[in-house]
Amino acid sequence: MRPATLADHFHVIAPDYPGFGQSSAPDHTQFAYTFDHLSAIMTALWQTLDLGPAYIYVFDYGAPIGFRIAAAHPDWIRGIVSQNGNVYQAGLGPKWAERQDFWDHPTPAKRDSYRTAFAPATIRGQYLTGTAPHMVSPDGYTLDIAYTQTPGYAERPLASTGPSHSVTVQVWRTVRRPARTSYQLKNASVAAT
Repeated sequence: MRPATLADHFHVIAPDYPGFGQSSAPDHTQFAYTFDHLSAIMTALWQTLDLGPAYIYVFDYGAPIGFRIAAAHPDWIRGIVSQNGNVYQAGLGPKWAERQDFWDHPTPAKRDSYRTAFAPATIRGQYLTGTAPHMVSPDGYTLDIAYTQTPGYAERPLASTGPSHSVTVQVWRTVRRPARTSYQLKNASVAAT
């Protein structure tokens, strides 16, 4: 008898958000690349696929989207795995206070100042800072660089607005009051309900 595998009990749905990955990329003047709008699209997908309750894995940019879904539909969420997606306001720090200022009061000058986030050197730094370079495969940052250099890419994340996603997950946790078990992994936190 073979041991049980995750595939025996789970399957993965991993859609690209509109404008990211391999999906179509409407112009940012014609499509709202906000966390709220992307959350509404992912909510509609969840309902269309009739997924029912599930565990969600949120990563980086997807965290504010997943947390919004969790806050709006706590009965859909069995647990959250968050990797590089901060779940507490205090963890965001001064960098995100500046970003919130940009979202609250966007100006062309502020918008241009954030374009450096999509420079190849910045992206490599996100992967390599704090670790031995030979321990990180170049595949991840090479793919990120390729995507961010496509025409109009920088306009999409720069249009992502809204209140901090960590506030959203705090609301979900307060409303749901789940029994929680947490595990800290290197660069990941797991909360199971």
